[in-house]
Amino acid sequence: MVINKPNSRKIQAEERRAHILDTALDVFAAKGYRGTSIKDIAVAAGMSQGLMYHYFKSKEDLLQATVEYHSFLPELRRILPNQEQVPAEKVLREIANRFLDTLAKKKALVKVLIRDVAFDPNINNAWANLCQEGVSLLQNYVNGRIRDGEFKPHESEVTARCMLAAIVMFHFTRETLKFNRVSRAEYIDTMFDIILKGIANK
Repeated sequence: MVINKPNSRKIQAEERRAHILDTALDVFAAKGYRGTSIKDIAVAAGMSQGLMYHYFKSKEDLLQATVEYHSFLPELRRILPNQEQVPAEKVLREIANRFLDTLAKKKALVKVLIRDVAFDPNINNAWANLCQEGVSLLQNYVNGRIRDGEFKPHESEVTARCMLAAIVMFHFTRETLKFNRVSRAEYIDTMFDIILKGIANK
């Protein structure tokens, strides 16, 4: 019997890439995207610039990879497949709670995206790509529930955008503006009461 052992070089490369992405987020958050060079990140990561370019072809490429790696997208990709037998409300509530957990934990990412989004096209593009894939993943899930008859036919992109925007807004008003009249649980309950009543196929 042959047992496939993990390729040590591949594991080492994945670990090094993750280390670069962790370091890049910290440096981008501290110095801003424009104020950060590949050399800055290489020094902070304890490696050469040449090795950095082996993993990422440019600073723009590194920014996009950093944003995606630290965002909610990897977790959203894991949550949504194979959920056909789980009630949609339970799945969507899990997404909302995990998304809020990510936003609370990844303060550096929020800082990078919010601070310069209106002024730097690279940040704008990274933010746009992040949002678009998140909307598309959630929209595809909602479309599946429409086909199954759980939701009535409607413009599913609007549902996906409303849900994600409402989660981001709750985090922003609570963590940045410190304006919080309702608890997280109350907010999520009310949000889904409104959204699901509108799209339920009853």
